[in-house]
Amino acid sequence: MHVEFGVSPWLDQVPGENIAQDALDRLVAAGIRGLRVGRPGFGRADGSEASHPDRFWDLVASGCTALQARERLLTIGAQAACDMFGSVYRMSQGADGFVSTPLGIDPTRRADGTVTAACQVHLEVDRPNVIVAIPAAGSGVRALREAVAAGCNVEAAAIFSIARYEQVLEAYQVGLEALVHRGGDPATVHGFASFDLGSIDAEVEQRIGASTGGRLGEVRGLAAVAQAMLVCEVFKQHFSSDRWKRLSRLGATPQRLIWAGADVGLTPDQVQRYLYVARAAGVPDPAMMMPASTITSLDNAAFAPTTPTLTHNEALQVLGTLHDGGLDIEDISAILEARSTTRSAVSLADASDQFSRWAERS
Repeated sequence: MHVEFGVSPWLDQVPGENIAQDALDRLVAAGIRGLRVGRPGFGRADGSEASHPDRFWDLVASGCTALQARERLLTIGAQAACDMFGSVYRMSQGADGFVSTPLGIDPTRRADGTVTAACQVHLEVDRPNVIVAIPAAGSGVRALREAVAAGCNVEAAAIFSIARYEQVLEAYQVGLEALVHRGGDPATVHGFASFDLGSIDAEVEQRIGASTGGRLGEVRGLAAVAQAMLVCEVFKQHFSSDRWKRLSRLGATPQRLIWAGADVGLTPDQVQRYLYVARAAGVPDPAMMMPASTITSLDNAAFAPTTPTLTHNEALQVLGTLHDGGLDIEDISAILEARSTTRSAVSLADASDQFSRWAERS
């Protein structure tokens, strides 16, 4: 994927996939170039809790709350993962080898609390290849801007719409400009924008249903590809502007695009469908988040990318056809964003309750 197609494959640790240390080592050796750490919980894929249960008890015994102990274990897991991908980071001269870690906070909370938490993660993990994932919904855009201004590597996570993506781009640029204004070095900050193509595809497919004829049948499987092509056009326009060039001369790097899926990750079909998109649009260095099950499926089958290439006008026509058929992509994106925000808040509450129960047992 990386050598032949210019796409960096990243491992997405989706819920339910627990990955042993030796299996993760093999994936890195086989060419996986980045990692999104799963949300923490006992037995999670990053291995921090499952591998170090004694540390949890020690932290609780020392006076930490269950949530504080959980956050410390997340830090330990992130440090170990960053060290594992350190060789990729060094060999790529800082272009890859990143580890994206979630914040253990409610995504609906105030932006200032999110920024404080993001800076704390950077300080505690203390690795140049750590990224903090901040959901782009709600107060997330402001939090992204201020975290970048503070010098943090940030992944704008769970982007579903082009309108939200444009806000994320602006937040990244304004954050870098504020960093420069305070005397900071923009070359030290890495930004990522994770566009959730998988959820868009799945939702549109479900709404189309069993229809194979008519105009909707003609655009089946093209909704996310069309969205991605338009996203790439927005990317190119933004990072070719005179305003951006002033930052570029100071060493700033564009906010990299990541194609991703929701909690279940991208399927093999989706990976092969999206692979050509960024290259066809002329966007450099995209990444693709894939769960371990998808990576295994791709390794065990003939790898033959089948993504149709759409022009800008063709992408607009696909979305227009969907709209005429009663499937407005912006409405769908708004629903998916709200659903993602709710799911994240519930997941955090469940994990916190889980750790509290373990602490009570001690």
